[in-house]
Amino acid sequence: MAEIFWDGFDKYGPVNCAPTNSTMNSEWTTVPSSSSSFVAGRFANSLALQLSYTFVSASRTLPSNYSRLIGGVALNGSLSSNSGVIFGDAGTNQCAVGINTAGKIVLWNGGLGGTQVAISTASVTANTWHYIEWDLTFAASGSYNVYLDGVSVFSGTGNLKNSSNAYANQIILIGATCNYDDMYLFDSTCSANNAVRGDSRVETLFPNADASVAFTPGQGVIGAYYTLSNSTSYMSSGELYLRKFTAPVSGTLNSINIMPATTSSGANFKPAIYADNSGSPGTLLSSGSQVTGATAGTAVTMPLTTPQSLTAGTNYWLGYVTDTSLSMQRDDNSSFATNAG
Repeated sequence: MAEIFWDGFDKYGPVNCAPTNSTMNSEWTTVPSSSSSFVAGRFANSLALQLSYTFVSASRTLPSNYSRLIGGVALNGSLSSNSGVIFGDAGTNQCAVGINTAGKIVLWNGGLGGTQVAISTASVTANTWHYIEWDLTFAASGSYNVYLDGVSVFSGTGNLKNSSNAYANQIILIGATCNYDDMYLFDSTCSANNAVRGDSRVETLFPNADASVAFTPGQGVIGAYYTLSNSTSYMSSGELYLRKFTAPVSGTLNSINIMPATTSSGANFKPAIYADNSGSPGTLLSSGSQVTGATAGTAVTMPLTTPQSLTAGTNYWLGYVTDTSLSMQRDDNSSFATNAG
């Protein structure tokens, strides 16, 4: 194994999303839980992870114990605190590489701000992107080589361990108002990907359309199909509730679903879909017949009488009207839960 992981942080977005509300914890062991978010990355249409305080961090448990690690990450820091990457052994900080408050590149024994092993003469300015790389051997007299923007800033040997083990099995990103992007991590066991690469860019590829398939795809969902929080809103009777959606791909809309938070056997609902008119609902495109009854926690499915053809990238307004006042679940803390299939 040579490649341990790559991460451009793009797939966890969107911008301004908190890491705890994203899928980042499917790959990272712990994610920052306070005042951190995904922000614009180094390149167009990319994202970066922003850590806002020194008491929040992102950690990743590695798949094995590594006596030597090679890698790099793009950093953009405010220089309000030491920021960088800590290499750990089951919670013990072996050593760390990062930028101090003077903008110098530093290698520390222990965590950020531990015993200084080496420091660069070159420095960086606050709030600018730079690429830091490392080649570290975790030993009491371990070799190191650290790079800034593809140029070695110091190398030598020093104490790069604090535990009784000469290896690392964990990495931690930490820093105050510091952005992280385009990270890679290698070991040294193969003939390829066993040395620093220089400034690297991680491009995340997303599907932009249906492709040729060997089976018939099933129905999809526009919007959230489960709630991201347990907040509810009280919906008044006799009113039309709409929400704007952008069709991700072309297709046919068959129904609109809502999720009631209370039970009402006599509540009546009708679905509706409107065209977008400069950011507001425009022409009624389709509706459906009346659906009666609501059970808390069970989706109410409202079929459209005439399924609506959707065009990829086009905005539509989806919603419903009801004759009964009742509480409805939301899909986040600011938008009403309305889904479509």
